Amino acid sequence: MPIYRELAGGRNFRCAECGRRKHVKYVPSSNLCRDCAARHRRRSPNVPVSLTTDIVVTKAVEKKLTKMAEQEIPRSQVLKIGEIFDGVFSIGMWISAPFVTRSLFDDFTGPMWLFVLGWTLLTPYAVMLATDRILAKPRRERKERIVAKIIDLAQDRKERLEERERFYSSPEWLALRAQVIEEDGQVCADCGKKIRGDNDLTVDHKQPRSRSPELALRRENLRVLCRRCNSRKGATEWLEV
Repeated sequence: MPIYRELAGGRNFRCAECGRRKHVKYVPSSNLCRDCAARHRRRSPNVPVSLTTDIVVTKAVEKKLTKMAEQEIPRSQVLKIGEIFDGVFSIGMWISAPFVTRSLFDDFTGPMWLFVLGWTLLTPYAVMLATDRILAKPRRERKERIVAKIIDLAQDRKERLEERERFYSSPEWLALRAQVIEEDGQVCADCGKKIRGDNDLTVDHKQPRSRSPELALRRENLRVLCRRCNSRKGATEWLEV
């Protein structure tokens, strides 16, 4: 929800992004017009979304969790057949309207227009309403299952993140990380470049910890990487989004 403040002085407001002048009484505190503010909300992947009272994720994570839930809970055969029938029937009405009209009417006046209107608009609309009514319950049930699955995935992700935070802040990992850096030096094992900043220095698991947890604290499974090479290696774990 945007926060508004009253415009001081005149009533002309210039958007800080697009530069267009707006004649308004109240302007957002962000100094953006309505269109630019909407674009920012759509682009921002870090908008918080509350799934439950204790689970909050970003918009980007919610989108990915929704996609995963929809893949795990596909549409039933009733939904697939109903949606296909609805689309094919509507297209068939539009395609067949000219041919049916010519076969029933000799001219293009009088009742022909009423027939075309009913055939191409009213009939598909009636079929669509009937299909929606029939598919309402399966759609609602699938939506409820998807919402429940999203919450389960988010809870699992939260537990993994908490476990990861405990691991990377543990004394065992911090001591082993310092040992790896001291032995290998601040040189990336992938690109071979000198790593100058501490923020660019990472210690990487050759075998990912998620796949081989037994190797998480094994010295031979660790190496020094710069942040760029570590990112390019592919953080494929969905919880890291």
